[in-house]
Amino acid sequence: MRHSTRADGGHFPESNCSLSEEGKQLALQRGAVLASKMSGLDCIYVSPFERTLETAQIVHSHFKSCKLKVTYDLAETLTVGHNNYQNITLSDQFREELKSKGGIALPESDSHIKERCLHLIAQLNATPFENVLLISHAGLVQVFASLLSPGAACNLGYCDVACFEQQQEKWTPVCI
Repeated sequence: MRHSTRADGGHFPESNCSLSEEGKQLALQRGAVLASKMSGLDCIYVSPFERTLETAQIVHSHFKSCKLKVTYDLAETLTVGHNNYQNITLSDQFREELKSKGGIALPESDSHIKERCLHLIAQLNATPFENVLLISHAGLVQVFASLLSPGAACNLGYCDVACFEQQQEKWTPVCI
């Protein structure tokens, strides 16, 4: 799942902004839809950025018994090739947190982004959880989806969901 609508209108993807009021409502609606279509949710993995954390907390309100885990493997992708790399407005404290807790030095290489995704896939394969939700950012969701199911198109709008099912160690896109 991609995070919901940002308070800054998405003009500075590299900032650590919160959700807009519209984004909070959208996340609440999307959480209700997911709860009505899923038999349960074991865990929500979420990026440490404010907008993803807020989205996760709102969606989590529909799945009270599931766990909520912050992982730096789902952090925003901030590469030199990123459109607005020069406009990064992350605080020095948050940059240090990304580096010390997530091993993410800015700018980040494409290969490191792929390594983060593969690391999380390995973790997911080793967990006892049956149904998980990942809440991240557009670029990282695209990389993650392409690794799970090569050739899978995954261009998500705010609060959109891409679903994959694992069958015999192979991930396949599915609709819910």
